[in-house]
Amino acid sequence: MENATLSIEQRRAKDGWLVSRSGSFEIAVESMRLVDTETEEDLNTVRVGQKVTLCVDVRADSCIPQLVLGLMLRDRKGHV
Repeated sequence: MENATLSIEQRRAKDGWLVSRSGSFEIAVESMRLVDTETEEDLNTVRVGQKVTLCVDVRADSCIPQLVLGLMLRDRKGHV
């Protein structure tokens, strides 16, 4: 893919968090959730040492030979 077709956009969400998007936008993240690995229950918070699974649902507008997904996890105060 040519770099000319890639872009980066940032905006401030209603809750104050900075939201960044980049790439060709051929893929859209529909939902993301953390699930407790043992109980398979959805989580809002995670304890130190707790085993979790990140579930991501995406929508592809075209065939993507290699998907790269970047994300950043923060603590409750917003620290990385």
